[in-house]
Amino acid sequence: MKRFPKIRFNALAMLALFILACPALSAEEMLDSKIDNVTVFLTGAQVSRTADVSLSPGNNTIVFGGISASIQPASLQMSTIGDFKIIDVKYNLAYPEPVALNKPLELPEHLRTELSDLELQLLELNFKIEDLQNSITVLTREKQLIDQNALMTGKSARADTMPVLREAISFYHEKMMSINKQLLEAKKAMLFLNKDKTELTSRCNTIQQWHQKNNPQPVNANAPIHQVVATVYAERAMAGRVEFNYMVSGAGWSPSYDIRAEKINQPIELSYKGEVYQQTGVDWDEVKLTVCTGNPNRNNDRPVLTPWYVDFCAPPPVAYRRDGLAKEKVLSGAGSNMKTEISREESDESYAFFNGPQGNTGPQGNSGSNGSTGPQGDMGPAGSDGNFIPIQQSVQQLSVSYEVDICHSIPSDGKGHTVRLQDEEIDAEYEYHSVPKLDRTAFLLAKVPNWNELNLLPGTANLFFEGTYVGQSQINSATTADTLLLSLGRDDAISLRWEKQNCESEESFFSKTITRKNTFEIVMRNNKSEAIVLDLLDQLPLTRNKDIEIRLVEDAGAEYIKEYGKLSWKVPLAAGETKKLRFTYSVKSPREKVIAGI
Repeated sequence: MKRFPKIRFNALAMLALFILACPALSAEEMLDSKIDNVTVFLTGAQVSRTADVSLSPGNNTIVFGGISASIQPASLQMSTIGDFKIIDVKYNLAYPEPVALNKPLELPEHLRTELSDLELQLLELNFKIEDLQNSITVLTREKQLIDQNALMTGKSARADTMPVLREAISFYHEKMMSINKQLLEAKKAMLFLNKDKTELTSRCNTIQQWHQKNNPQPVNANAPIHQVVATVYAERAMAGRVEFNYMVSGAGWSPSYDIRAEKINQPIELSYKGEVYQQTGVDWDEVKLTVCTGNPNRNNDRPVLTPWYVDFCAPPPVAYRRDGLAKEKVLSGAGSNMKTEISREESDESYAFFNGPQGNTGPQGNSGSNGSTGPQGDMGPAGSDGNFIPIQQSVQQLSVSYEVDICHSIPSDGKGHTVRLQDEEIDAEYEYHSVPKLDRTAFLLAKVPNWNELNLLPGTANLFFEGTYVGQSQINSATTADTLLLSLGRDDAISLRWEKQNCESEESFFSKTITRKNTFEIVMRNNKSEAIVLDLLDQLPLTRNKDIEIRLVEDAGAEYIKEYGKLSWKVPLAAGETKKLRFTYSVKSPREKVIAGI
């Protein structure tokens, strides 16, 4: 019995010596990391963080907190600066120990007394309101019973004599006046009771809101913590740095532009801006931004074509009477979706429906697996019966990144924050353009050649001409044209007038046709102090009816594209000059028919 404590002491001492002799197998440390760089895509963003670490020999488990809840774990990657290796890196969702809520402060004595009195008054008011509502219900039902009485509606089984009728009218008048008076009094009392209830409820809410305001509770105290957990191996104790990045949703940017033109013989100043937004739950404070035109969230699976089957349309099913008579009824519709329409007289007869050959119906055949379709890709298995639906796709082959020199702070508020990306001076050819038939105004256009080199995206442009804001326009970079048209707004210094002059009809007594001539006049004046060239457009009507013949009679020197009915002029206008154009077209058609659309 005396030797037992000695043996126990020796065992514990040996265990302690063994633990001290062994190197540290793991060391877990919670570290903060700093956001250094953010690459913002059209949808989504890549957040890059750095952190300094101190490592002990062996495996080290490092936990980084402050990670956004909108992280995409599959995108997480890490690199090191130092002589140590990364064994594993993963995303983790940790649940902290529940935080006890603050014990609420009690209301002051006078407020507790007032709140208690208010609640009692509200309880009594609710009983009074319910009693009144019951009275109104009973009176309303009593009124309905009197109105629906057979004697009052004239549907009585016995003949009504004059004394009986007089007595009924007297009873009806007396009773209905009494009921209506009681209903009116009840509704008036209900109105005042509801008003008192509203005032008492408002006062109760004011006291309770004051109590809640003076008893704040921690916001999201028990919310889960989003972490990045890394396991690294170091051969010796050392210091180093880790860099890791990940994608987050809830962020992106949209392009916007400022277009400035001082004179029509000077280059355009184009300011390329990005409206960056994010609501990831973590503010980006003084970070280096890179704005990219790519979209990593789009589908990256290659398209696969599946066989495209066609077949004859099935004939509409026919309903035959089972008695073998020749009478038959064709059902409306075609294919498999049929709506049976049988008249009331035939509803008692039995019909058999013949749906035609079983198999594919409709021009597309059977609907099988919905494989991806696109302009290119391999053929899928021959046995798949998928429908092929042609889809036009616009694929952006390359993305462009803009590194912003100045650090920016983007709060997690979901609002757009302007970041200037690029300023360019663009050579452009200016042209005034007008369609006076639709708008009696001239528009200043800038034609930008080789616009693909600018890497523009579709967006809204703010227009400034001669130092004045003139409005907004849309940049359509999806066009395949070599020249990009930028609208710089209206120029009120150019006046236009478009009028229909006359309409002449030519017909003879023996002719079956009539010819109508329409003449239009366009008047334009340049009120500017410099000469311009006005691109003027108008049109002739078109027809697909061979009985209608349309011919340009007088073109006023226009270039006429017959397939589109387009008339265009290039009109030079000196400063203060006025010019007129007149064009005429004729429409020949049968005399007895009226032409629509002219």
